[in-house]
Amino acid sequence: MGERRELRPDEDLAPVVESRETVFVEFHADWCAPCAVLDEFVDEVLEDLDALVLKVDIEAHADLADAHNVTTDPTMIVFEDGEAVERITGLPDRETFRDLVAPWR
Repeated sequence: MGERRELRPDEDLAPVVESRETVFVEFHADWCAPCAVLDEFVDEVLEDLDALVLKVDIEAHADLADAHNVTTDPTMIVFEDGEAVERITGLPDRETFRDLVAPWR
């Protein structure tokens, strides 16, 4: 079963993505309506994911958003063993999202 949590303001991203085999990093903003929809999609698959979903607020962590070339909200980057292996930019439709995360279910 997957878990979801927010990156703390005083926390670095690298140790978190290196601490688990698979980490979905969801760059978001509280005011972003598509981000809220993506959260609903994540809720639907979280129970079946073998991964951590780490939410990163782009306003609190603008440096991380810049470092990972995040220019669209939401953006989700999948890390395996600390390496970025997949990027989902913007809000896909529900079925496309399910297909994109299927390898980690």
